[in-house]
Amino acid sequence: MRPRFAHLFVLVLGGCLRPNPSYDGATTEGGAATTTTTGGTTTTGLPTTGPAATSDDSTTTAAVSSTTSTTTSSSTTAEPTTGPLEPTTLRPYDPARCIDGPFCMSGGDPVSAKIEAVECFTAPAPPPLQLTRLGFEVRFAVGEPSAVLDVLPYDPGNHAPVLAVLDTRELGTIDGGMDYRDFELDPPVLLDTQHFCLRITGGGSTSTLVLHADHMGDAPGDGLVAIDDPGDHCDTPLTNLRDWYDSRSAHFCLDVEVSTP
Repeated sequence: MRPRFAHLFVLVLGGCLRPNPSYDGATTEGGAATTTTTGGTTTTGLPTTGPAATSDDSTTTAAVSSTTSTTTSSSTTAEPTTGPLEPTTLRPYDPARCIDGPFCMSGGDPVSAKIEAVECFTAPAPPPLQLTRLGFEVRFAVGEPSAVLDVLPYDPGNHAPVLAVLDTRELGTIDGGMDYRDFELDPPVLLDTQHFCLRITGGGSTSTLVLHADHMGDAPGDGLVAIDDPGDHCDTPLTNLRDWYDSRSAHFCLDVEVSTP
């Protein structure tokens, strides 16, 4: 666990951002999240801004766009099934609480660094499975970073991914401001495991990609972050977001659509 006084010290000298209400803006109350689903379409092969309002450090009113028939939010768990799984969105966060997100900073501003945002899921049905879409909320995109998706096995007992890449997809350049980005996976990612993690990597020596996070909910599963700072001031090994925020539950604002092939 990180002592709270260390957070203020980092804000003065620069380095990794830690939770600080005076910098991150007002927070909302914790507790159970509500499910908010907006129907819509995605564009094959291209990142798009979904029907989600732009957000800032104080509030987010975004709704997740997908073509799903069932949605799992941070307050609910999809009913397990042994039969074919209809398209289902797994979303371990409440969009209204996406007001945070770990990154490297100097003087209050994000600086270049490679960030790995990892979110792990357990599907409500056994394999075979397919991933057809993913989306995430961007907090900062500086220097037009390129985003890469890696799909990894998930070990729920150890609350961590297994570092053996099952599939990799280039998501392209992430430009613009803070909003929800939607990606259709065409062809779908095929899985023979019920437990999996999605790792979004972006940034480097001249750019950074920061995803929003929700650390006020109570959804199961694990979110983790790793940071490689070219200046060596903010290097962070793979760390559970619960430890980063000293919270009982913490997730990246990243969702995925899963179904039976």
